[in-house]
Amino acid sequence: MIKDGTASEFHASHVLEHFAWPRALLVLNEWARVLRVGGKLKIAVPDMSIYAHLLLSGHNAFNVMHDIYGGHFVQEGGPQGHHFEWTRRMLTQVLYVLGFDDFGFWKSELPEASNTWAFGENQEKIGLSLNIYGIK
Repeated sequence: MIKDGTASEFHASHVLEHFAWPRALLVLNEWARVLRVGGKLKIAVPDMSIYAHLLLSGHNAFNVMHDIYGGHFVQEGGPQGHHFEWTRRMLTQVLYVLGFDDFGFWKSELPEASNTWAFGENQEKIGLSLNIYGIK
């Protein structure tokens, strides 16, 4: 077990959405517990606001539904879909209650899920990942 307040930064890219509510709240609370005061929590999750907009506009609807509900597989464990989705407002509200503030956005330098995008109606790239940080 990691001691309370010992980590200066915690990075979770496309992990949180795989926990159902309210277990996701317990996960966030655990991440907050290990961070020191002034520590940074960096989270990337699918941005449900963008997915909802794409779905309601009818553009990329099958891809949107695939990303939200299916297509996530682990090698031996079978299907591992998303269990809870987040918007910026939802995530910052929960993080605020857990003692975070000074929220901002971050961009990964790695070729990972936090850099995912889809094509818009005019073939423009639309970022699908909500990459947010908060300071404890």
